[in-house]
Amino acid sequence: LEVGMEVSRVVITGIGVIAPSGTGKRKFWKSLIEGKSGISEVSLFDVSELPTRIAGEIKDFHELSYLSPEQAQSLSRQTKFALVAAREAIEDAGVDIEDEAGLASKSVIVGISFPNIDILEAAIRKNLQRPELSKESALFLLKGNPFATASELSLALGFRDSSRVITTSCTGGVNSIGYAYQEIRERKQQVVVAGGADGLMSPVPFICMCASGMLSKNNDNPSRACKPFDRYRDGGVMAEGAAFLVLESLEHARARSARIYAEVVGFAETAVGVDPRFMKEGLKVVMRKALDESHLSPGDIDYISAHAPSDPMTDKMEVLAIKSVFGTHTYRIPISSIKAIIGSPFAAAGPMQVISTVLAMETGYLPPTCNYEHPDPDCDIDVVPNCPRRNIIEHALINSHGLGGTDSALVLRRFAE
Repeated sequence: LEVGMEVSRVVITGIGVIAPSGTGKRKFWKSLIEGKSGISEVSLFDVSELPTRIAGEIKDFHELSYLSPEQAQSLSRQTKFALVAAREAIEDAGVDIEDEAGLASKSVIVGISFPNIDILEAAIRKNLQRPELSKESALFLLKGNPFATASELSLALGFRDSSRVITTSCTGGVNSIGYAYQEIRERKQQVVVAGGADGLMSPVPFICMCASGMLSKNNDNPSRACKPFDRYRDGGVMAEGAAFLVLESLEHARARSARIYAEVVGFAETAVGVDPRFMKEGLKVVMRKALDESHLSPGDIDYISAHAPSDPMTDKMEVLAIKSVFGTHTYRIPISSIKAIIGSPFAAAGPMQVISTVLAMETGYLPPTCNYEHPDPDCDIDVVPNCPRRNIIEHALINSHGLGGTDSALVLRRFAE
C-alpha cells in the first residue's frame, strides 16, 4: 500500500458450501458440531485393487435441482460444485446480481488445484480409442482448461469486471479470499465472490494420491480414518467440494444494510519448497506476516483453524510452526482441524475452514477435532477433542498448506462498528 492511501475495511456477508459431509451451510455446520463424517467407500470408480478405497465424495448433490440439463451434461464436476456454492453465497449475502447500480465493481476469484480433470480424462479416453474431429472433442479445450471454472462463474453470476483462477494447489482457496481482501481493501473492487473448488474424484488423481503414500489405509472404518493430531494417524483422506464467500467493502455492505459475519483483517502467502520439513518455516512466515498486517500480537488470537490433514509429518510441522510464533501462548489457544469430517478437498479445504470459523464466531461454539483418541507428544496442544466447545472468538487465524510447498494464513475479527 502507498503511504497515506485510504483503505476500506473488508467484511464477509455471504457463505456457500458443498462438502462431503453436507450441502449448504446448515448441514455443513451440523456435521462439524455433531461429528458426522462425510468419509465413505469410493463409489465413483473401481478402487478394489488400490491400497486406499475411501474418500470424501459429494453424495447428496442432486445437480438437476440446481443446474440446467445443459449445464449438468457439459460442465465438469468441480465447476458444478463451484457454481452452486457461489450462488448459495450470493443468495446468503442478499446480493442482487441484476442491480448494476448497486454493484459498481464486482469480480470472481476461484482457487483450484488442478484443471477440470474429469473432462480431460473423458476426452483422452475417447480420442485414444478412436480419434474423432467432433464438437464434443473440441469442447474439452473450453470445459477442461484451468480457467473454465472461473469463466462459467462469471458468465452465470454476471460478475464480469474481473475473473481469475488461482492455481496454488491446496492454498488456492485461501489465496483467492486473500486476494479479494486485498483488492477490496485497496478500493479496486467493491464486491468479490471468492473461494475454492476441486473435483478430483477421478481414477488418475486418486491413483496418484495413493502412490504418494499420503492417504490413510483404514478402509474398514472410513468415518474414523482421518484423525488429525492423533498419535496413530496414518494419512489424510482425499475429498472434493466447493466453498465460496462474498466479500465486500464495509461501506458497500452498510449501504445495502447487509448482514455481516466477520471482518478480514490480515492475509499472507509464501512458497518455500516441496520438502514437508520446510512447511514449518513457510507457516511461520505467513502467520507472522498475517498478524503484523492485522496489527495483532500472538496473544490476541483466540482460535486457530489448523490445516492438519492427519498426515504424520504435516500435522507435526504445523504444531512446531505454531509454537515458534505463539510461544507459551500456544497452550492457551484452542486449535482444531475439521479434516476428520470433510477429508482434504484440496483448494476447497481452506475456504471450508474459513466458513467453519465464521460460523464458530456467529454461534459461539468451536468445531472439534474429531476421531482424536491418543495424544501425540509431538502435537501437545489443545485440539478441542471430539466435542464442540463454548468459546467466544474475537480474533481467529486460519492456516493452509499446499502440495508443492505453498503456505497461507488469514486472520478474521469479530465484526464491530
